[in-house]
Amino acid sequence: MNYNFNLTKFISDYLPPILRKPKRKAWLETLLKPFYDFVTMFLAFIENSRYEVSITGQVTILQMYLNNALDLTLRRILIIDRSRVGNYIWFQGEAQAQDFIYAQEENASPIYLRFESENPSLFETFIVQVPTVLGITETQIRAYVDKYKIAGVKYLVEFV
Repeated sequence: MNYNFNLTKFISDYLPPILRKPKRKAWLETLLKPFYDFVTMFLAFIENSRYEVSITGQVTILQMYLNNALDLTLRRILIIDRSRVGNYIWFQGEAQAQDFIYAQEENASPIYLRFESENPSLFETFIVQVPTVLGITETQIRAYVDKYKIAGVKYLVEFV
């Protein structure tokens, strides 16, 4: 949509030619200046809203957002995707290569099934690396990341 507003053109278009004197135009510009300021703030709000809507939970976009918000010049904040540690037990319908659970007599290496409460660091999907020089707390980083990350995804904030 076109939200452009030109105050001088607006006054010239809607003021009858007989009343278009320089003093009257200046007086009307003075009267409409608060409205013009409001329109300018509205346009800034629209631009900011479009920027926020364009941010997704994708790693590259989220990393760009964090760097734009917190480290604009050097862009040192990194998001590292973390591969899952541990074994996944497949269902038969998934038609995947299976990890078998062996009996003790077979002398195979054991497979351990873990709960999240045993070692929560195994279940983070990505790591946000933040330089300590920025002086940002973990709570601030989490506030920025939680705004756009996908629900249920866990992550770790690491200061380097």
